[in-house]
Formats: sequence, structure tokens, C-alpha cells
Amino acid sequence: MKHLRWIILVVIIVYGFAFWQTHNLINDTIISLLDENHISVNIDTISLPYTAPISSHYIVPVSVSKGDNMNVIDFRVIGYFWDRQQVLASRLEVMKLKSLSGK
Repeated sequence: MKHLRWIILVVIIVYGFAFWQTHNLINDTIISLLDENHISVNIDTISLPYTAPISSHYIVPVSVSKGDNMNVIDFRVIGYFWDRQQVLASRLEVMKLKSLSGK
């Protein structure tokens, strides 16, 4: 029974690290996408699903703001954090971002 507790603890720690790594990679990718498109908004929150480290396709709602205006943009993530992840936004989402940033 003692070994089972250690195994569960190690699994929780590894999964927590994978979740943290996934969050950081997606955050960095979104920031670079916004910089490439010259969109100046603040990223408030990134809501990852709990299954993000083990899912290959999922939607990440990102709360962005500029001044008093706020909007939620849905980014599509394809791939795993240990492989090459792609973070994509639809044209509608890009239009929301540009209208929020005033471009």
C-alpha cells in the first residue's frame, strides 16, 4: 500500500509538470502570434482543459483586454507539448483581436 501512494504521488507530480509546461508553451506561442501580427492586447487568462497534456486537439479560451474592453478568443491547439504544437486562430477570432486592439 505504501508503494501505491508513492506511485500516485509521482504520477501527480509528472502530470503537474506536463500541465505547467503545456501552459507555458501555449502562452509563449500566443504572445509570439500576437507580436507577429502587430496586435497589442493584454493576455489576462488562459484556460487550459485538464486533459491538455494528454490531448492532441483542444480549444483554449484566452481572455484578452485592452483598456476597458475585454474579449475571449478561442485558439485551437493541435499536437502535444513534447512534439510540435500548433496554435491556430480562425479569421473571426483574428478579426475580434484586431477590433479590440483598434486596427
